[in-house]
Amino acid sequence: MPRSAKRLAVILLAASWLTLWTGGMPPPVLGLTASLFCGVAAFLLTRPDAAAYCHPGAPGCKLVK
Repeated sequence: MPRSAKRLAVILLAASWLTLWTGGMPPPVLGLTASLFCGVAAFLLTRPDAAAYCHPGAPGCKLVK
């Protein structure tokens, strides 16, 4: 997964939670969504970078050593 996609996903998760917070959602909803979003973010951030799956000679491929 490209780093830029990971970064965008985490930013959008945070923005979504802030939207819920500013929208006046009850604390239990905020707590549950924060837990869910943290789990999703952790999963995304622990996925390998896309460069690890490149084939030698592919356009734009930078092999990770």
